[in-house]
Amino acid sequence: MKYTVLLISCLFWGGISFSAIADRYPVRSGGSIVAPADAEIITDQQGLDTTLTEVSGEPDPTVEGIWVSEKGGIYYVPYKDGFVSMDDWGDMDADALMEAYVRGAKEQSELIGEKIEVLGWGVSPSLSKDKAVAYYAVKARFGDEDPIMNMVVYKLGRYGYEEITYAADPVMPEEAEKTALILANSFEFGENATYSDFKDGDKVAAIGAAGLLAGAFGVKFGKAGLIAMALVFFKKFWFLILIPFVGILGYIKRRFSRA
Repeated sequence: MKYTVLLISCLFWGGISFSAIADRYPVRSGGSIVAPADAEIITDQQGLDTTLTEVSGEPDPTVEGIWVSEKGGIYYVPYKDGFVSMDDWGDMDADALMEAYVRGAKEQSELIGEKIEVLGWGVSPSLSKDKAVAYYAVKARFGDEDPIMNMVVYKLGRYGYEEITYAADPVMPEEAEKTALILANSFEFGENATYSDFKDGDKVAAIGAAGLLAGAFGVKFGKAGLIAMALVFFKKFWFLILIPFVGILGYIKRRFSRA
């Protein structure tokens, strides 16, 4: 565990004391965020509401924890949809998924009157079966701002999964798997709730790992694993995928410039 904490420290803080001691910060789903003792972890509801209101204009009741530093932010969101099978991953069509995403960005750009340019995958959808972790990263640009890259990690468990979103400096593709597993290791499920704890009779999610990721982009698998666009999603909710994480970066810059 100390090795995990050291890796997280090097990635996220850019250099923290080697003597930092791992701490566990309980969250409402029954799991814990694992971080150095001096990390800034927000898990209380008032703190989450205050931070998220400053980030995106209103609280987000789905978020159960935020890890903040001057290097970036990590969001933790729990889902109790049941055990997610990884058997459908071979049906993943990353090109079709990105095509749908780009179309959604164009529509959303027109709806809100702001230029949104999707620059492609920072990291193509990937799966670590032995770790039960799926992840991807998307590069995008808002207006004339510098490009941003959001990495999203799904840590699969017995009763659902934890969605971990990392908003910070771009992750290099060759560092992607290591970064994703570091992020996954920053969260621990509660007792008997890991992926390997699954037992016959447990609730199984209606979609597998590939369907889970596709759903995050507002698209779904059709016959033969093809991806069909869900335009209503894009028109109403697409901006929620990226704008909050633009917000967290702005919040962090404001906060640490004041400090």
